[in-house]
Amino acid sequence: KKIKLSFIAIACLLFVQNSYAQNANSNIEDEVSDAPNMLWQMVEQAKNDVVFVQSNIFTLNNSVDFTNFAEEAIAISVDKQNLYDLSKDNNDALRMLIPMANNQSIELELIKSNIEAEDFQVGTKGIDSRENILYKGGLHYRGIIAGNNKSIAAVSIFENEIFILFADDAGNYNLGKMRDGSENYM
Repeated sequence: KKIKLSFIAIACLLFVQNSYAQNANSNIEDEVSDAPNMLWQMVEQAKNDVVFVQSNIFTLNNSVDFTNFAEEAIAISVDKQNLYDLSKDNNDALRMLIPMANNQSIELELIKSNIEAEDFQVGTKGIDSRENILYKGGLHYRGIIAGNNKSIAAVSIFENEIFILFADDAGNYNLGKMRDGSENYM
């Protein structure tokens, strides 16, 4: 009889825990699904407050074939001088045109985002630990695919490299420099 009561008590606890977990996951999913809409609202508000600078630093590079890596992968070249200038301009908002497969392109609408705390520092731990190592940060932006309120985008710009992530209902995209020494982006 004790075993039966213990089993029922455990079953009840598991049921309550499972119900709580499903409710918590539902709230998290709601917050995540609301994130693109919040970004869209932030971008729309920024259109009233700041000038969006057009940035066209990319060109399609048809001389490289990446289809062995991914079905719709393309090679993109970056204008190094324009990238360097962009990293120094410190614009509050950007419009960035990204070449895509099949002669298509996507325009990102981005607003500047400060991701580092005011007292941000870089250091190392261990035997040879050091504090306050010189860190040359980049510029970081967040936003949307133009005209798509159910999209998200993030861009980090440094003097000689740029990282781009964006997503919408069609999929997730990651644009980064190839590590083969070619200076191509994929």
